[in-house]
Amino acid sequence: RFYPPEVEKIIYLDSDLVILGNMVEVWNTELGSNLLAAVPIPGSNRWKLLETPKEYGYFNSGVMMFNLRSWRHRGCEATVFDYARNHPDRLIDPDQDMLNACFYDSWVHLPYVWNVISPFFKRSHPLDIPESEVLQIQQGAKIIHYNGVAKPWLYGCDHPRVADYWNYLKLTDWKDYVPPDRTTWNRVKKLATRVLPLSVRRGLKRLR
Repeated sequence: RFYPPEVEKIIYLDSDLVILGNMVEVWNTELGSNLLAAVPIPGSNRWKLLETPKEYGYFNSGVMMFNLRSWRHRGCEATVFDYARNHPDRLIDPDQDMLNACFYDSWVHLPYVWNVISPFFKRSHPLDIPESEVLQIQQGAKIIHYNGVAKPWLYGCDHPRVADYWNYLKLTDWKDYVPPDRTTWNRVKKLATRVLPLSVRRGLKRLR
């Protein structure tokens, strides 16, 4: 709807990420007749809820390249909305789940480094890939995606790569931004996490 017919390909990016690599590499990915390219979520079992074949995997929708020619030709907008109306009980992350459910067999896998989500740094589920590979992905990240609750613009964010966000922010008109949760109490708690024993830190975390 938002692009004229002559635009046949677009890259979509979530707002909670920073780009460290050259997006030309993603842009040059061959889509063929596939609808999109995206990065799989290692270890995800969301395919069970969506009832899609396990072998196709499940992708994160924060970084995607779309084949708009195929999207228009196949009437994909109507397809995803129909799915949402018919299966609202299956939608935990609506846009991501709809795309995976409807087009599980029509996407190109991008390397993990193009969407390094938070579980690569703080495990929320088993990734089912070797630790040596996880380390390589962390070090070679070309896009860091701060998905989940640990948003880098909040003072309490404990993401290990939060500095990458602030380094870019300093280059913008918002370089003087102060997080709303940067209170005296939260500054004390953050300092405490660096010097106090784990048992004491857990007690502080429960306090408001």
